[in-house]
Amino acid sequence: MNQLRITRSLFEHIRKDLARPHKVAVERVGFMYARTVSTARGSLLLAFDYLPVKDEDYLPDPYVGAKFGSAAIRSAMQRALTLKAACLHVHMHPALYPASFSSTDIDSNRKLTPSFMALVPKEPHGAVVWAGATFCGTLWQSGIDVTTAIDRMVVVGYPLTFMRNPNDPE
Repeated sequence: MNQLRITRSLFEHIRKDLARPHKVAVERVGFMYARTVSTARGSLLLAFDYLPVKDEDYLPDPYVGAKFGSAAIRSAMQRALTLKAACLHVHMHPALYPASFSSTDIDSNRKLTPSFMALVPKEPHGAVVWAGATFCGTLWQSGIDVTTAIDRMVVVGYPLTFMRNPNDPE
């Protein structure tokens, strides 16, 4: 089982940033950084930092909610390397439906994540999407050909919040 923990202040900061409108993008994206602790049951990711994609790095594309250029990827990769941290691509979907990755999300994450794995191979890297009180998350790890889900997400602080993964069978 993989669990993501994030402080309430960092969580609110990220959600506020992702909710801002943009002139060419329908949704905003960013990169969240975490330290990983291996447990007998899986990985515990402790989120501690966030890097938003700069306004000027978004590219117009009517076929996707947000598209960003190589400068945003280089910045995110440099921060992952400097911090020697796990990097999670994050964005939000409307709260009308439970969180899930779109086919575009899945394809983009498959292309983007190996670059982070090459830079910081000891950490898992992946993606998280939030929608209302639900989330969906995926991790890739070096040497493992299969992705694993982030099963639980806990927002630490008052009030303590357990976010629901709609794909979790429990």
